[in-house]
Amino acid sequence: MSTRGQLPDLLGIAVLLLTNAAGCSSSDHSMHKLVDPNPPEVMPIELRVDVALQENDGGRQTTRCQLQIAFEPLPEYTSPGAAAAGLDPEDEPELPQVAQPEEAGTCAFSTMPPVAVQPGTGDPSDPSDPSDDGDNWQLSGAVIGPDFVDVHGLTDTWTLDATDTEHGGIRYEWPDCLVEDFPFSQALTLDVPASDDPDGVHPFEMEDFIAVGPRVLVESPASADGQMALIDPLETLSVSWTLDGRDPRVDGVPQASDVRVKIQSQDRNQVEEVRWLVCWPSKEGVLDISPEQLAPMFEGRLDSAQYSTNIDIHSELLNRDRPTPWGEALTVRTHVSAGAAFSLGEQTPTAPPD
Repeated sequence: MSTRGQLPDLLGIAVLLLTNAAGCSSSDHSMHKLVDPNPPEVMPIELRVDVALQENDGGRQTTRCQLQIAFEPLPEYTSPGAAAAGLDPEDEPELPQVAQPEEAGTCAFSTMPPVAVQPGTGDPSDPSDPSDDGDNWQLSGAVIGPDFVDVHGLTDTWTLDATDTEHGGIRYEWPDCLVEDFPFSQALTLDVPASDDPDGVHPFEMEDFIAVGPRVLVESPASADGQMALIDPLETLSVSWTLDGRDPRVDGVPQASDVRVKIQSQDRNQVEEVRWLVCWPSKEGVLDISPEQLAPMFEGRLDSAQYSTNIDIHSELLNRDRPTPWGEALTVRTHVSAGAAFSLGEQTPTAPPD
């Protein structure tokens, strides 16, 4: 449904967009900046958005598929953790962060505390990704809105139903998220109808508000016949992938995704440190990781029965500075990734044919 003509009620609303990564971004808060220097005074509201698709095992397993939105009053504190605990932001301890490479063609190694001792993590594979409620990767808001909101793509519409959260909040979610129906390679328009509550969210529409990148297909290392690929850490690890689809177009301009290759090693009992290697490819679709770069990841961790190792091709897209009817320019972050587990050990040479 269209809500054009009802937008002036929203002028001046302060909005912050929050997304939870399926990986290890140093910050998962999207950016907002004031465009109108003198917006009218109305109740400030925070808008939260989470659009992500995460596949594993060569696409045979989907570990995350969601399209969610939530509305929240502007928080008193700078982070959900501080607000929940009643802490002053200056007293809140900083969460550890996975190191990121600073330029294309480089990798960054870091270690993190074991996942098992990180409370409230948004992504169980990434302690640097805090969630704002008890559900992993789930959004929650406290502002009442309509019974549903719509997200329009090129030819299809996804209806997000209002859902009560475990903590008494509310979010809007796509109830039957499936890979085959996911809005890859599209710019999406958010359409929020009027709420029955006069103090609830006002109706508004934002065109090309969310941009989703292509599906990620891992080509190597690849498993065969359901068995994990065997990787020799003393050899160069060749990684290749395909972004299966075109870049989404916002205002007629293609928007390219940003790709990182992430390797994680942890013990299966989750009591030892988690090791991370994050690489920034300098070429599209290929990356060679040297034995020297792999060495700190796998020192003392070659026993696959005791340690698990995963590789993830993580594609992130920022839809920058989208104009709003309330005088701000907003940047929205979305995530599409694919990964696989692999075993470590010396490769066994293939015997020549007789």
